[in-house]
Amino acid sequence: MSFRDRRVLVTGASGGIGSRTALLFAERGADVAVHCHSRRDRAREVAGKITGMNRKAFTLQADLGNPTEAKEMVEEAAGLLGGLDILVNNAAMHPPPMFSLREPDWGHWRRMMETNVMGVIACSGAAAPHLSKTGGCIVNVVMDWDAGGMITPSPRRRGRPSRAASPGSWHP
Repeated sequence: MSFRDRRVLVTGASGGIGSRTALLFAERGADVAVHCHSRRDRAREVAGKITGMNRKAFTLQADLGNPTEAKEMVEEAAGLLGGLDILVNNAAMHPPPMFSLREPDWGHWRRMMETNVMGVIACSGAAAPHLSKTGGCIVNVVMDWDAGGMITPSPRRRGRPSRAASPGSWHP
């Protein structure tokens, strides 16, 4: 599939799925805005690989948990690219690897919700007017992630971690 001369913004593109997505779009002819939250050096590496493919690339830093920063970042991307055809909402925070039901880290969970939910809404809302002009689309990347578990007060487990493989399932 060709994305020749399409203009793409990929959030969370400084590593993992996001960086590979940005590179794949560029390999297929797109110009790409590479977003990062804090790993600017890695975002620049991805952008360098894209420019090495003779495609335009820009790095943008923003905290997507802040709706104002998210909106400004989308506007900057559309300005630099000369419009926007595709938004890939990939940026995400993950749950802590081990967490306690008795003493959850509410700050982490709040931050995760701000990034994973509010960030998607803010970026999508800011991108919508640009995408409606081009007939573009939004791609939301979602993954099932379980690299940890819950510390539960189960008498059978005596304080050892229990793992929750997915919502609604419980492994004692």
